[in-house]
Parts: sequence; C-alpha cells; structure tokens
Amino acid sequence: MINLCEKRTIKLTWDEVCQIVSEEIKTILGIETFCKANYVEYEYWDVSFAEYRLPLQKLCQLLHAVQASSVDWEDALPDEATSTVSCLGMALSEKLLVRRLNITWEHTLILADGLWLVGAKNCQSSENDESVTGFPLEELTQVVRWLQSEIDRNVKGGGSCES
Repeated sequence: MINLCEKRTIKLTWDEVCQIVSEEIKTILGIETFCKANYVEYEYWDVSFAEYRLPLQKLCQLLHAVQASSVDWEDALPDEATSTVSCLGMALSEKLLVRRLNITWEHTLILADGLWLVGAKNCQSSENDESVTGFPLEELTQVVRWLQSEIDRNVKGGGSCES
C-alpha cells in the first residue's frame, strides 16, 4: 500500500523573490535597492543588485539581522578582498525570505520560472529554536579586520579592490 503525504507548498516567481528580499533589505538597512533573482541551475539561485554594490558592513548587518550561522557567513562573505558585493548568496537570500514571510520549509525546488517552497509552515519563535546560532562577534571582527587589511594591501600595491 502506498502512503501518500500531502505537503503545503508555496510558489514564488523570481520577481516576487526580488520584491520580498528588497523589502527586507529596506526594513533592516533602510536602503532601497532594485535587484534581480538569478536562476543559476536546479541547485542554486541568488539575488544580484542592479546598478548597486552593497558595502561589506551592510552585508554583515544583514547576516546579523537574520541570525545567520557561521556556514551562512562563510557563504555570504566574498572570497576576494573587496569592500562591496554585487549580490547576495542563496543562503542569505533564503534567510531574508524566512524573516519576511515568517515561514520555514523542508525542501526547495528551484526552477527557471520560480522558487517552490515545499513543506512550508509558520515559524516558531526563534527564542525556542536551538538550531539558530549567530556568528560569534569575535570571529566577525577578525574577518572584517582581515578583509580591510587585504583591501588596504591591494590599494597600496596598486591592485583592484573590486571583484
């Protein structure tokens, strides 16, 4: 006998994803930006800014506001020394969706026409969620200092600070 399991599913178009992420950025940072959700492949998507680069300090504020894990911080911070970023990674973008929509989901289905959130349910209070861990402030300070020293070194050496 087949045991069927029904799950609540929400479909967001990429335009809706951008609108939600933009609204959350405005709420957290007070910055109005235009963005574009980029479907990369069935396993990855991200949000990039149109004619804007987000300062690294503002990126850190977003990560702190969504209580990003150390893995999320690692995913979001640029690989190269730079003082700005042109896009948000998938992990941070998803955390912004969670925060704005006040839902969580079990699985995502990433398609060219939109993002499907499978097994969606309303969020519990994050105070009761032991899986939410913030990035330690000491490590954040070290990362920001390292990035600033790399930027300074590249500027003095004539290198480019932009990625």
